[in-house]
Amino acid sequence: MDQLFSTSELQAILKSDTGFNNLLHAMPGNQGDSIRQILLNENVLADLLQLLPETIRAQAEALLKSIFHTPQKAKKLYDECRFMEARKLLNKTISLYSLKPETGDVFLDQACEFVVKRSTALLFNLLGEVEWELGNKETAEKKFQTALTLAREVDDIDTIAKSLYGLGTYYWKLDDFETSLTYNNRALALLSGHEDQWQTQHKVLTNLCGIHADIGQYSQALDYGHKAVSLCEKEQARTSLPISCNNLACLYIQEEAYDSAMDILETGLQAAKEDNALQQEVMILNNMAVCFLRRSPEGRHAETATSLLARALSIVKNTDANSLKALTFFNLGLLSRISGKNQRTKKYFTDAIDIYREIGSRSHQAQALNMLGVHLAASLNDTEGALNAYKKSIDIIETIRGGLVRETFRISYADTVIEPYEKAIDCLLALHRPEEAFVYAERAKSRTLMEFLSDKLIEHTNTPNADDSFSHTTSLLRQIEELQTNLAAVRREKEACFFTRSNQGDFCDMEKQEQDLLDALEKKDRAFTEAYSQLVKKKPETALLIKCAPRMAYDLPVR
Repeated sequence: MDQLFSTSELQAILKSDTGFNNLLHAMPGNQGDSIRQILLNENVLADLLQLLPETIRAQAEALLKSIFHTPQKAKKLYDECRFMEARKLLNKTISLYSLKPETGDVFLDQACEFVVKRSTALLFNLLGEVEWELGNKETAEKKFQTALTLAREVDDIDTIAKSLYGLGTYYWKLDDFETSLTYNNRALALLSGHEDQWQTQHKVLTNLCGIHADIGQYSQALDYGHKAVSLCEKEQARTSLPISCNNLACLYIQEEAYDSAMDILETGLQAAKEDNALQQEVMILNNMAVCFLRRSPEGRHAETATSLLARALSIVKNTDANSLKALTFFNLGLLSRISGKNQRTKKYFTDAIDIYREIGSRSHQAQALNMLGVHLAASLNDTEGALNAYKKSIDIIETIRGGLVRETFRISYADTVIEPYEKAIDCLLALHRPEEAFVYAERAKSRTLMEFLSDKLIEHTNTPNADDSFSHTTSLLRQIEELQTNLAAVRREKEACFFTRSNQGDFCDMEKQEQDLLDALEKKDRAFTEAYSQLVKKKPETALLIKCAPRMAYDLPVR
């Protein structure tokens, strides 16, 4: 058998392996030191293999080679988007680990079992990522859960944290933000003050950056994003730097800080190219194109964006990277819409929608449906088709929002996905279906939509200022909106006070403020109901325009 590692390489590996060293230290007497000395002898594995019966020697050699080389080889295939090949290699290797080590030494067997189970956990983690990319959601979840079970069996902090991170990423991709935050925060807590030999912490921070951005909590997202990039640079984690840079750049683009976004995307792109990380390269190329498109909506940088997306498409078209294909199709749809290529635009968006539906990426599917609706309405004059696309987008959004437990998350998320509701309401008003429009207004339950609706009310009412009952009713709407804004602010302060363990008296004061605001909201709600009843009697057509509006702003909690 070829020599796997030199003595110096074995020393470096053993020195950095905190989990294995903890196991050796826990062994009684000098058993741990004896095993360490065996492992530091570069010829010991070859000598031990010669003592094995010839019938199992080949299988043992295959297992050892797999332990040392498979994870790196499979990860390389994964980075190159060769997911089918990676899956085949991983499954073949995992089957080898079914062998129970029996050396005749109970402590050496214990050490071997630790290494085998931990290696299997890492392989299952990577296999979960592969299955996700191939569109097998249920299978991917089983692989991640198996990895966590094995990690807990060997009680290795690094492996447990890596498995928690894998599950956190999985649930984030499914838009189950609450579950994803739970797993990622558990991983972060485990790694706090720990050596973190596999550099998982900055990956978790990157996840937290993306999740908080998706639910509209941009200040927290920026904080996590900066921490992730700084940690990557501090630890010289070149393999993780591209995605950390990419996620932070997305926040800069959101804030229209395009120069900052391009600078950090260039840094990430360089790192991705150095490691031949094709997935990250495609992601960054797409976001560079988005940056140029957002910077000049009139299309001044369309040629540059076209070049970037062409490079991205040339990478993914012969790979198994369906999620990246969908992303590139979506951005090509945005680009072709600017260029006035209407039918091509529709096909790009439709192709992206189909892929996102297949792989279970709901938030991206909703976004693509929304843009298809915008295109159908503005470029093809297909109001009914646009409305249908908006309705499908809203159905997905409300499924995602229904999975958010914390009210602060529901409120912030609702304000990030308001456009399909606005567009659907515009379509319904254009189709002379105001009652249905206000059904969607109520479903939105967003503070942002309140102002939008107030403008629509005035726009679609002939002489609102001349009607005292109408003015009184809309005034109550504004008051409800102001109370709801104040309530949200108090709840944010209360939550911050709780997590920072601030003065108990301050917390009690905030609870009283919260209750006072809830009482005031109930009173205003009753006043609105009465005012609306009077308006119905005097001017039913006008009343129809503000039906159900107050309920959009808040949901009273059960006391």
